[in-house]
Amino acid sequence: MHVTSRYVEVAAVTPTEWQKDY
Repeated sequence: MHVTSRYVEVAAVTPTEWQKDY
């Protein structure tokens, strides 16, 4: 599941970007 691995990596950096955006 390459997609899952990629999603996890993005999710790790998403929270920080989301908090900054919000």
